[in-house]
Amino acid sequence: MESERLNLTAPDELPEITGSELESCGPTLIVAPHADDESLGCGGVIALLRRMSVPVTIVVLSDGTLSHPNSVKYPPDRLRVLREDEAIDAAAILGVEPNAVEFFGYLDRSVPAPGSPQFHEAVECVRKILIEKKVSAIFVPWRRDPHPDHRAAFEIVTAASEGNHRIFEYPIWLGHLAEDADAPMTGEVEAVRVDISGVLDAKRQAIQAHRSQTTGLIDDDPEAFRLGPKILESFAVPYEIFFRSKPAKGTLSEDYFEQVYSANEDPWDFEKSDYEAAKYAATIDALPSAKYENALEIGCSIGVLTRKLADRTARLLSTDVSERALDTARKKNADAGHITFRKMSLPGEFPDETFDLIMVSEVAYYLDEPDWLTAMQTIFDHLRPNGHIVLVHWLPPVHDYPQTGDEVHDRFTKFAETKPLNNIRSERAENYRLDVWERLA
Repeated sequence: MESERLNLTAPDELPEITGSELESCGPTLIVAPHADDESLGCGGVIALLRRMSVPVTIVVLSDGTLSHPNSVKYPPDRLRVLREDEAIDAAAILGVEPNAVEFFGYLDRSVPAPGSPQFHEAVECVRKILIEKKVSAIFVPWRRDPHPDHRAAFEIVTAASEGNHRIFEYPIWLGHLAEDADAPMTGEVEAVRVDISGVLDAKRQAIQAHRSQTTGLIDDDPEAFRLGPKILESFAVPYEIFFRSKPAKGTLSEDYFEQVYSANEDPWDFEKSDYEAAKYAATIDALPSAKYENALEIGCSIGVLTRKLADRTARLLSTDVSERALDTARKKNADAGHITFRKMSLPGEFPDETFDLIMVSEVAYYLDEPDWLTAMQTIFDHLRPNGHIVLVHWLPPVHDYPQTGDEVHDRFTKFAETKPLNNIRSERAENYRLDVWERLA
């Protein structure tokens, strides 16, 4: 891992998450250690997601009662209620309904960390929300944000997610209290920004809704915490910065495959291999429906499996990242007029239609984990009710590939727990794994 500190001094130069990419997050969970962290760190993103009608759930982990430890007017029980009311008011400004805000009520500065007796309980509570709300993306404070509750929040989310969600980390105190060891490093994460200029006023109003933290509302505690003007100014900017983990291996590029196919027209011996023939036969046999109205084959390569799918489909769209492979596939299937071939790369590109069969055969392990998580959501979104997703992948690890076949299937299994999907067939051969999923009507 690189030891260079991530440069955050030029936010305008950071890669930007576009509106469509943000919308692709799907149902989103915002984890706030204290009421106000959600508004400060990602109030703009919350407002943008809600304007796109993306479901957002907010979880506040602590009761926040140490902000005014000596107040007589607002003892802990009254302060807790006040801060919860403020959080609900702020959420409403951002477009989140009160019933989508949950409070765990852990003592301030005592959010359970790993090793704490309550850590497992907190993890299970978050995991339950992930499943019930069908969450795809999570926003949580930066893993080394200099506050124990913020660091504990990241550990809880990491344990609850088990690598099955897109996680964005947001800084709160990184620019104010951090030491060198707290800084994000270039080898572990990348920084990205979101343009929130269109919802900045809503974010400012949401922050101000936390009156106990931003005004002199509680005036009888000289040791009270208060968000000062400089801190508030640092969050009143037209962008928000987030950190995304860097995978050990990135998604394989189009150039990678062009080089492979330029060296060998059939690099994996799809046409002549007995292993491939047996696997293709098992794949076709596993299809639950005799005929599909509109099917999608992702990663068709030179079109050998495509030919076999043709007999089971009224219309088939077959895609690949390699133009060389597609040229070969077109020639091999030139007499099948109901097949369309198209150059396309997951997860950034996807057909603007729905399908009753989506075939993902020997392709998903070319994607790194974040891209596969995005692709899974996109695939699901384009699957018709009662439609089928078929996953088939080689199991032994390949040093070039970001994932193994088992990792691809295991991550989809976790993903499916939060969706109306049933696994209706699962087979494991010596060197490949096959799973068929059906979307409930």
